[in-house]
Amino acid sequence: RGSNGKVYSYLMVNTSSHVKQARSEERFLQLLRMFNKSLVLRKESCRRNLQWSVPKVVAVAPGSRLIEDNTSNITLLEVYSWWCKNRTPEMDVDAPIAYYYDRLGQNARERRVGTEPYRLNRIYHYIQSNILPPPSSSTGPRRPTPTPSCSGTSGTR
Repeated sequence: RGSNGKVYSYLMVNTSSHVKQARSEERFLQLLRMFNKSLVLRKESCRRNLQWSVPKVVAVAPGSRLIEDNTSNITLLEVYSWWCKNRTPEMDVDAPIAYYYDRLGQNARERRVGTEPYRLNRIYHYIQSNILPPPSSSTGPRRPTPTPSCSGTSGTR
C-alpha cells in the first residue's frame, strides 16, 4: 500500500544469473518510452490515446528487482480471447496453436529436415481460413481511458 492509500502490485524477479538479459530488458523499456513520446506527437495516435505500457522497475538488490504489475492493461491475449469468444463461442482459444504444433510435430516425425517457409505458409493459411473466425467490424474490449493531452500536436482535432 502506497502513502496515498492506493494498492500497487509488483512482481519480484530474480536476475542474478541473467545480467545481460536484464540489461536488454532495460533497453527495451527505454525504447518503449521513446515510442510513447513519438506517439504523442502524432495527431491520430494521440486522439486515440495509444501508448505502450511501460512498467516501473525498482532494483531491490543486485540480483533482484520489482516490476510493476498493472492490472488495468489489456494484453493481446485478452483481445484475442475476447474476439474468439464473441465471434464463435464454441471455438477453443488454443486451437490454432495446437494445430500449429501438431503440424510441426508431424513434419519432425516424417524426418523432414528444417521447416521450409512454404510449409509454414500453408499452416498459417489453413489456420486463417479454417480455424479462426472471419474478421468483423465489431469493436473489441475497451476499458475507460482518460482524455489524452495532445500537447505535441498542431492543428485541430
